[in-house]
Amino acid sequence: MSNFIKRLATAIVGIPFLGLALFAYDGVAVPAILVVLVSLLLWECTKLFRLERKLWQLGYAALGAFVLIYAMSVDLSIFVQEPVLMSLLLLLCIVIPISVLGFTHRAASDASTLPEVRQEEPDIKTQVGYAIGCFLAIVFMGFSLYLLDTHFGILMLLVTLVVAWVTDTGAYVVGKAIGKRPFLNKISPTKTLEGAIGGYVAGFLAALGFGLIWLKPSYGWATIHIVIFAAIAPVLAILGDLMESKLKRNLDAKDAGAILPGHGGLLDRVDSVLLVAPVTLIYASLLVARIL
Repeated sequence: MSNFIKRLATAIVGIPFLGLALFAYDGVAVPAILVVLVSLLLWECTKLFRLERKLWQLGYAALGAFVLIYAMSVDLSIFVQEPVLMSLLLLLCIVIPISVLGFTHRAASDASTLPEVRQEEPDIKTQVGYAIGCFLAIVFMGFSLYLLDTHFGILMLLVTLVVAWVTDTGAYVVGKAIGKRPFLNKISPTKTLEGAIGGYVAGFLAALGFGLIWLKPSYGWATIHIVIFAAIAPVLAILGDLMESKLKRNLDAKDAGAILPGHGGLLDRVDSVLLVAPVTLIYASLLVARIL
């Protein structure tokens, strides 16, 4: 069975199940799914940067779940009521992971191939750097998705996810179909310029379409704000994917895991959401506050 068929089968089974859970049990399902997702993502990350002790793996995942649950349990409406403050905090928590994951450790020696066997173990300094970067990026993604749901509703949450995943899928399909010219192959040898353009166009059209159908009538977004969002969101989705690819490249890993057939690990599926979620939250909050 080809990798594309596996990806398609996983999506056909998973997307309706997720949609049903979100719409049928909105108030309970979203926080529960996010806590489980963040825990699994952090546990998956420990496998990537080879934190071998089970106790450390479980502790790292549990800490992420605890921080997210605590953030959900306290009154954090200031994040939406004070969008400038929120913007600065969330942007900081975007810049730090990018910096840590982008510059910690070394790139694989050969940018054209992915070794079957990992060459060297990351030292403790590198492991700590990855732990901080992954923790901030994943927990703040989960928190951003939670605030999008609680303060703006399930439609805003779904638009965020759909735009990110359509961008990712578009890049994969177009890249496989017509991709020839390498695109940042020092980060990922499988990415192509055609794929990146295809992903951007797909994400732009998805954001524009869902924006006009959902965001304009439901949230009163002006057309120009929808166009700006549609132009920015796919870029962020591509950057999130590149950030995760950089992490895997540094660690000589092909996939973050194997839990999703055809997709790899959970991190391989949500990497495009890492930056889209917090920036969408910032943008929506600034619009509500009439700062934009």
